[in-house]
Amino acid sequence: MLNGAVLATCKPRRRHQEFLSFLREIDKAVPAELDMRCIVNNYGGHKHPTVKAWLSARPPWHMHFILTYGPWLNQVERVLRVFALITGKAIRSGSFGSVR
Repeated sequence: MLNGAVLATCKPRRRHQEFLSFLREIDKAVPAELDMRCIVNNYGGHKHPTVKAWLSARPPWHMHFILTYGPWLNQVERVLRVFALITGKAIRSGSFGSVR
């Protein structure tokens, strides 16, 4: 929103219903005159017919899908990769007398 605001939610499931609920939250929070650009992965819930119908009724909304085999484009994937590398190095170089 170019003002530093962050909209986030954690839901117990990742179905199209939860995704649509999140889009509605964003829609209420963002001024109607702004174009909305959403960058999402290719998860099926993002392409569900109900989600597509909701988006088609809102021309300012634009969905951009990252490549199916392009995890380097997903910032979360990049962070998880760094954590995996750090964890792998720490465990390999450690000496553990117990697993407790």
